[in-house]
Amino acid sequence: MSESAKPNRKLLEHQAKTAEYVRTDWIVMPEAGTKLAEMEDPAYWANVAKKMRPFDRIEVRFADGRLWAELLVTVVEPFSVMVHTLRKVELAARLSEADFAVPAGYDVMNRGRSGWAVVRLSDKMVLREGEKTREAAILWLRSHLMHLGKMPTAA
Repeated sequence: MSESAKPNRKLLEHQAKTAEYVRTDWIVMPEAGTKLAEMEDPAYWANVAKKMRPFDRIEVRFADGRLWAELLVTVVEPFSVMVHTLRKVELAARLSEADFAVPAGYDVMNRGRSGWAVVRLSDKMVLREGEKTREAAILWLRSHLMHLGKMPTAA
């Protein structure tokens, strides 16, 4: 074959597969306060390593709604997974930093599948749950307190 001749390659049928057949797309929702840097530590994935394969993709939905990321699984070992961050998106905050302060006497916490909840600290009473974001729970609490005639103050 001369140097100017191009190889006559064609993709073979067995070299093309649907993505669902070769990789798994995961969506993970880490506990509140988790940082992306923690997720880049292979040991972070110890509990799910046996389910993952190289080239799987992981969509990360952070509890506070401020960051979204996509990771690529590069190496899988029995109790660790190495990932590469393909992209991360900082989502615009809907409230100013001052508005993130939880009024004194209350707490806002993530309750997993139940969503974000507002708790009155004096009696541990859950006033509201099911909010999709921490910000939404705080907005609900501030609105609730204003309706009761109590001006919220920062904790």
